[in-house]
Amino acid sequence: MAALNIPKGVKYTTFFIAVLLALLAMVGVGVTYAHKDTYYPGIKVGSVAVGGLSRDEAKKKVQDVVDKATARSVVVAMPDISQPKDAETEEYPEVEITTTAEELGFAVPVDSALDEAWKLGHGANATGWVKEAWSLFFGGGTSVAMNPTVDADKIKGFVATKVVAVASPPEPAKVVATGKNVVIEDQVPGLAVDDTELNRQLNAALVTSLDSDALSFRLPPRLSDAKITRTTVEPIATKWTALGDTKVSLTSSDVKLAPSREEILQWYIPVQSDKGEITLGLNAERIGTYLQKNGKTLDQKKSLAAVSKAAEDLLKTPKTSVEVAVVIKPTAEATAGEYKSGLFEGKYVYVNIKDQKLYRMNGQTMEKVYRISSGKWSTPTPRGTFKIAGKHPRAYSREYGLYMPYWQNFLGTSNDGEELPIGSYGLHELPEWPNGYKEGQGHLGTAVSHGCVRLGVGDAAEVYAWTETGTPVVIE
Repeated sequence: MAALNIPKGVKYTTFFIAVLLALLAMVGVGVTYAHKDTYYPGIKVGSVAVGGLSRDEAKKKVQDVVDKATARSVVVAMPDISQPKDAETEEYPEVEITTTAEELGFAVPVDSALDEAWKLGHGANATGWVKEAWSLFFGGGTSVAMNPTVDADKIKGFVATKVVAVASPPEPAKVVATGKNVVIEDQVPGLAVDDTELNRQLNAALVTSLDSDALSFRLPPRLSDAKITRTTVEPIATKWTALGDTKVSLTSSDVKLAPSREEILQWYIPVQSDKGEITLGLNAERIGTYLQKNGKTLDQKKSLAAVSKAAEDLLKTPKTSVEVAVVIKPTAEATAGEYKSGLFEGKYVYVNIKDQKLYRMNGQTMEKVYRISSGKWSTPTPRGTFKIAGKHPRAYSREYGLYMPYWQNFLGTSNDGEELPIGSYGLHELPEWPNGYKEGQGHLGTAVSHGCVRLGVGDAAEVYAWTETGTPVVIE
């Protein structure tokens, strides 16, 4: 076979190309070998160039950028509508709420991004390594995304508690009882915050940027009105005012209370249903406080139930006046202590100052014992044997300006030789002041009187009905 006649120019060109390819291959292999322990030239992780760096060096460099992005400030500026507008700009002053990207759950998977970058040029076998490195080196640089993430729940929490909660929400109109008057407080507009949009903006800005500069957001001054307005509460105010005009009297056999307009107004309170409807309701706690303060001798539980029922009925059917029957607290039974029997053949009263008790005696028989309150140390009850000289169902003391129900005046000569003045000492029920206030049952068992022997509510009436004029009274 005849040899091919190849032109010299072609031969030289072919030889030159072969030599060039061999040189390039040698260079590629050399570069590949030179970067077997480093990232290849042109590689970036995000915006950070890591070509020529070892894995540790690259991680340090990338992590430094991530740390700065994580620590950056996030600022939400919003108008402070509680302050007046600037006279020149006609704008509200701003208040800034600051947090950090880290507090909003910003995070970057640095290790996984570095792993992806390392795969570029570092194949699983020698042939693949050379091929990938060659393609990378001669094909140009490339970048691996960092893919930042945020914690959506933390962003929502920040917006709800730090932004929306302090953004001057609208204040509804209110109706309140102040002293003797019912007053309406007008609604106040608030700042409207689109929390859904702010959540979206924060999320988008954080995951698309690794800058270290602060992120700023400004809320527009959009005002929102409260749903409960003056018109809403005006009917409540009218009804509440009418209730304050009601004449209320609380009565029992021994107590008569007439709460003032101011006190009655406190028995009611506006309440809002789950549907947002405003009505006037009962404030049982305030009724209880009134009874505890002014009706110390009352059975609090039963009297509270009676007054609450009457007050609730007034809400349904207004009246100009109402009388409520309250219940007196029963006197606790006293246990017998020291007494002397047989001092007289028939009935007599025996009072033991030491144990603060009165005994209803009949010859040798002790019929009943009662707790009492005798004279305090500065005005002691006289001791001796006396007789009941006079009785009055409701005596009045001009000296002390109070009433003494079931009064029994005892007279005679005391153990000290004092002849008792008429009307000075007696057995009677706990004293009552002209305004209806009655000394409490809690005083019984303690020497606090001006010298008389006080008995509890109910007890004094029993002793009053049992004795007669001339019945002996022994006080020791």
